[in-house]
Amino acid sequence: MTTTINTLTALAIAMVLGMAHLLDGPADYSAEWQKADYLIELQDATNAQRRMELAGQAACEDLRGYNTTAQFDAAGTLYCAGGQTVVKASL
Repeated sequence: MTTTINTLTALAIAMVLGMAHLLDGPADYSAEWQKADYLIELQDATNAQRRMELAGQAACEDLRGYNTTAQFDAAGTLYCAGGQTVVKASL
């Protein structure tokens, strides 16, 4: 008789402990989602800026030759500094 009561008690405790996670309710992940969205937007902006810098560098090299530095001002205007004029000749 004692082993039956002990077994039933152990099963009841195991059931209660096994279902305890249901008492917590739904988790609120909105703060994490907002942070993740912000980080994605930041990465996209950084990638766009890097692509713009690479395109500016390529444009400066096409216009003024190698060893040219591409610089953007606050308004987004491209300035090419340094370099040399490249003359293309066909032989």
